[in-house]
Amino acid sequence: MVNIQGTFNGDTTYPNLFCFVIAPPASGKGVLKYAKAMGLKRQTILHESIPSIDIFIPANISTATIYQHLHTNGGVGILFESEADTMKYTFKQEWGGYDDLLRKAFHFEEATLERKDRSIKIEHPRLSVILSGTPNQIQGIIPDVDNGLFSRFIFYICKSESEWDREIDMAGFSLDGYFGDLSIFFAIIISNSMWAVQFSFTNRQKEIFHSRFEKWHNEFLVCYNDENIGIIKRLGNITFRIAMILTAIRFGYQSNPPATPIVYCNDIDFETAFLLAETYKQHALFIYVTMKDKPTNNKPIDKFVLQFYEMLPPDSDFTKSDAIEIGKLINIAERTVGKYLKNLVKAAYIEQPRYGLYRKTKIEGVEYEVLNPHELGE
Repeated sequence: MVNIQGTFNGDTTYPNLFCFVIAPPASGKGVLKYAKAMGLKRQTILHESIPSIDIFIPANISTATIYQHLHTNGGVGILFESEADTMKYTFKQEWGGYDDLLRKAFHFEEATLERKDRSIKIEHPRLSVILSGTPNQIQGIIPDVDNGLFSRFIFYICKSESEWDREIDMAGFSLDGYFGDLSIFFAIIISNSMWAVQFSFTNRQKEIFHSRFEKWHNEFLVCYNDENIGIIKRLGNITFRIAMILTAIRFGYQSNPPATPIVYCNDIDFETAFLLAETYKQHALFIYVTMKDKPTNNKPIDKFVLQFYEMLPPDSDFTKSDAIEIGKLINIAERTVGKYLKNLVKAAYIEQPRYGLYRKTKIEGVEYEVLNPHELGE
């Protein structure tokens, strides 16, 4: 989707995503090859008008070559690797440290490569990344959660029970055939989506978006150190991009797409983007906790903190003494209650209308308003 774009936080944003699927060996993540097969069909159609374009870029590539590849493609490409160790090995080589390019490409920042024999400048790299691997391969790509790449990726963790599948089909339904047919239909949809140029939320969607992310932002501040708040902030950007993709696909389903300067997000696609983002948030936080070098510094403040918050009076002012009495009910020490109150105020979960009094902060519109598709139509 090289045409559609939107404006997020004042910056022009395209629908490119960085995705990392994590699962144990032999757990089924190999189905990603069918996604690539669908993309290859789209590439075949593009070749008819742009013979030089090659959408897919291998991970075992030198820094100079990936710059040249993107430059030849007009700045666009998909870095696709079903074995994350391939990229891990490449990053360890002197010729393959292109992680800086990935960080810039996520925000479509100008990337320049200077060599004795050449100079390559890509003004707005629009690079997507799809990786899959096992849990112990993550840190080969992203050394720690403080590395800027961590918050740029969507993580999806799969776990399957280890048992023999007696339903294995050895002679019937073919996924290759199914996705081969689907890839033709998909290529047509993407071609039609090229008519969609400018994407935007409606004003109502913008308000809901900000309310929900304000809630997630505050939750993160309560439970984790604020130096890694980029996880939530970049998830906002990612959610916007997911909604853009869904909108472009819906637009591409039309046989005669209308001529319109702006394509507004459908409410169903808006809610779908948030449901996906909620899942990716939970998976990212799980990996965040397991990867953190010093978990004592960034683990949740206390396993009782949110329980303590929920037990505070919802609609009336309370004092520190009131909070201490509530803390006693779940065996929280008086000193710890003081720390919780301080952190909850800092995170805007509670406020102080005047000295000695506290109350829960009212945040309008933070509850999910999942819309009924049957009321909105297909």
